[in-house]
Amino acid sequence: MLKDSAMPNSYWGDGVLYATHIINRIPTRVLPDGVTPHEAYTGSKPSVAHLRVFGCKAHVHIPDEKRNKLDAKSLECTHLGYAENRKAYRLVHRPSGKIIESCDVVFHEGSAPSRVLITDDSTSEGVSNSKESDTDSLSGDSDAPDNPPAATARGRTSDRD
Repeated sequence: MLKDSAMPNSYWGDGVLYATHIINRIPTRVLPDGVTPHEAYTGSKPSVAHLRVFGCKAHVHIPDEKRNKLDAKSLECTHLGYAENRKAYRLVHRPSGKIIESCDVVFHEGSAPSRVLITDDSTSEGVSNSKESDTDSLSGDSDAPDNPPAATARGRTSDRD
């Protein structure tokens, strides 16, 4: 999973937690009649509607109160799994390395993973591999991608020869 999603080995723990989450929702031969481990433990069938591809691109919505009028409305992140204590997705903003938990996410599962600017060593230029959780980091100031629209020159048809 780590190699397919172009994630560094430092996210190995997140991959294990994600794989465990999936395995607990798949029927096993050990339990009778196609029962899943989750169903055996809780007594109810697990939902799989929330499952997403590990390492896929995702856009996290930045709330209105945490951004200015002209700031980006979302932050491009990579899916790591699921939050432990609430119903939310766990994502990483790869350029900064910040971990974000949010339930307001749009996933792009069919797209190739974003293979940008992240390595295991912290000596890389402009890259922080901080693993501390920063769920309130969506200020829109320094975390928002800086993608201003490109200006195009439009000439009148009479100006062209």
